[in-house]
Amino acid sequence: TNHFESAAFVRSSSDKTYPDIQFHFLPVGVSYDGVTLAKSKSGHSMQIHIGTCRSKSRGYVKATSSNMVDPPKIQFNDVALTYPT
Repeated sequence: TNHFESAAFVRSSSDKTYPDIQFHFLPVGVSYDGVTLAKSKSGHSMQIHIGTCRSKSRGYVKATSSNMVDPPKIQFNDVALTYPT
């Protein structure tokens, strides 16, 4: 929802011609299931996510059988490539 979240797209260096990093802020803590609120002693929480944009690594999603209720094989492959520093 856009009234609870905020985001920013930034360039990681001045030689980039496009934003390649996304910052995402949520004023609530959500567990990794995406539904359950994270528990905190004060009852307040927040999350900050940082992710890359336009990644050169490529993953895939493949069917594991002809039965559509069987879960697919998901290979994110997000760290398959190395980048110069």
